[in-house]
Amino acid sequence: MTRSSGKRGPTPLGALLEGSGRLRAKADRMDRGRWRSLVGDRIGERTRPGSLRDGCLTIYVASAVWAQELSLLSTTILERLVHDGFAVKELRFRVGDIGEAPEKRPVVEKAPMPKAELPKALTERLAHIQDPALRAAIAEAASYSLGRTERASAERGTPRAPRSAARETAPQGPSPVPRSGGPKGSAGKRSR
Repeated sequence: MTRSSGKRGPTPLGALLEGSGRLRAKADRMDRGRWRSLVGDRIGERTRPGSLRDGCLTIYVASAVWAQELSLLSTTILERLVHDGFAVKELRFRVGDIGEAPEKRPVVEKAPMPKAELPKALTERLAHIQDPALRAAIAEAASYSLGRTERASAERGTPRAPRSAARETAPQGPSPVPRSGGPKGSAGKRSR
């Protein structure tokens, strides 16, 4: 085959593919990896770039909610695309197949709630409840509640002074008298 420069010899594969309409690289498509690097993992997982025609890039999204959210970010996305060399003037979001499903994030299991031993007085009062299921439910809820407050007080460190103690150290003065709706000294009568 002859090169376009007129020299004889092997033709590069890229030149052969460019000559074929069906086999040439799609200039109107964006690589998914490149798309993900431009928009970030969160958006890249839930979108797929489609075709780029006449400056309009079609982006397939997982749901209508994502289409709405991304339409609010379209200026930022356009700036990133143009900065990276794409001739994009507008974005069109369509709900459709995005290819691979979004990755499921692992469920983080919470540490079990600590239980506390019930005080003797509470145990005695619970014994008077006739319904065994209700008695057990109340005992369990009280045990969790007491365990939670024990853990919170241990994490807090030094306790704060009660509010009543703070009042005693404040300067004493006459307590404010609530104002009525009328002017002072009118005793509620309307002036003419």
